[in-house]
Amino acid sequence: MQEKPLISVIAPIFNEARYIRSFMQCLLQQDYPRSKIQVLLVDGGSQDGTLQILQELASKHPSLQILYNPHRFVPQALNLGLEKAIGQIIVRMDAHAYYPRDYLSSLVQGMQDTGADNVGGIWQTRLGASGTM
Repeated sequence: MQEKPLISVIAPIFNEARYIRSFMQCLLQQDYPRSKIQVLLVDGGSQDGTLQILQELASKHPSLQILYNPHRFVPQALNLGLEKAIGQIIVRMDAHAYYPRDYLSSLVQGMQDTGADNVGGIWQTRLGASGTM
């Protein structure tokens, strides 16, 4: 059996108070070992309470890291996340989406089974986010 690689999840965030708790629940309930997941939440200056929710969650879950994106836009958020990522696998996730419990493990399994450098999965987008990037 192969050792599970470390995953760095990068999530660009901006004014996601309406969705951030359900997103974090999806992320924290993944069936992939939590010790093998680095979570980088890159906030673009949210003003709707998102940052306070993230800080509350990060105080309970030390694997969560909040980064500040002064440029606010997604490409810069991803670059900031990539600078801090330490995982062998990088996964980009969105806060206004629902991910199945086996999302991360399925991505890793797909990479291991096929030798692919890049794989994707299925998720459900949740419409109506109040913020834009």
